[in-house]
This record gives sequence, structure tokens and C-alpha cells, in this order.
Amino acid sequence: MQSTKSKMEWCLHNPERMKKVAPDKKKSKEHIEKAKHNLLAMDYNLKGGFSDWAVSQAYYAMYHSLLAVLFTQGFESKNHECTINAVEHLIETKEINLDKEIIAFIRTTEQMTKTL
Repeated sequence: MQSTKSKMEWCLHNPERMKKVAPDKKKSKEHIEKAKHNLLAMDYNLKGGFSDWAVSQAYYAMYHSLLAVLFTQGFESKNHECTINAVEHLIETKEINLDKEIIAFIRTTEQMTKTL
């Protein structure tokens, strides 16, 4: 199994996947707002009986939250797998304080969206 460090290096090797940037609180906040928007849409779809769309919107809420975390740490990611791997790496290196189980849950949700 590939280490989070080597995954991070692979992601950073191509700026189309992910790149180091100056920490950006404004962009981080924009992603939090997008996550909130996706949660509202998720709730709306759940109430309307569209649980398949709700799962997708739940995933995107979590994904945008991860992008917000990355912007606070000085990373910009344009690749879902790199986003998840980068946050997992930051958890392992104790650069951020999040429970690693959150990453496992997000990975599961991402996989669920692919089967819908």
C-alpha cells in the first residue's frame, strides 16, 4: 500500500492535480459556503424522496470542507483523490487535528456516489 507521503508527492508532481499555494482564508470560507449550500440541497432532496441525489450532495459537502481545510494549509487541489489523500497526510503528520475515521467515511461516501 502506498504511503500518504508518496501519494502527496504524486499529487504535487502535477499542478493540474494539486499545488502548493499561499494559505487563503477567503477561498477556504468560499468552500465552507459551498459545503453549506450542498447540505441544504441534500436536506431538500432527502425530504423530496431523492436519497440518491442526497448522497451525492453529502459527498460534495464533505469534499468542499476538505478543500477548505487544504486552503488553510496552503494547498489547492483539483483532484478528488488528491484532496482526500492530502487531508489524510496532514492528519498523519499531525499538521491538522482531525479524526482519520472521517477520511474513511468520505471515501465510502465517494464510492457510493459512483454506484448510484
